[in-house]
Amino acid sequence: MVDVLLALSLLAQGGEDRPPPGIPWELIGLMAILGVMFYFLFVLPERRRRASHESLLDALKTNDRVLFAGGIYGTVAKVHKESGDVTLKVDDNTRIRVRRASITQVMTEDKGEAGKGS
Repeated sequence: MVDVLLALSLLAQGGEDRPPPGIPWELIGLMAILGVMFYFLFVLPERRRRASHESLLDALKTNDRVLFAGGIYGTVAKVHKESGDVTLKVDDNTRIRVRRASITQVMTEDKGEAGKGS
């Protein structure tokens, strides 16, 4: 009955194509599905990667062999907990102070690499 009245009112207005009044539930449902997909495809894996990288950085200790984000291999000489920095011994006489977050991997003797970060 409502459809017939809507069709008659559209004919009386000159046949203009107007969307019916109300909330477009299909669009809201589609947006919700896209939001859930975005969360599971992008947000959740990034949270897991970040948590894994944080645990890798928290486990850093002196004499760990690491890979710096710039492609430099070094050995951890000192971990500065208060500033978030690490001093890397690159060569016998060369030491670099870098941010802890820029360390991407911790290498081990057995497998070559223990963990991967970002």
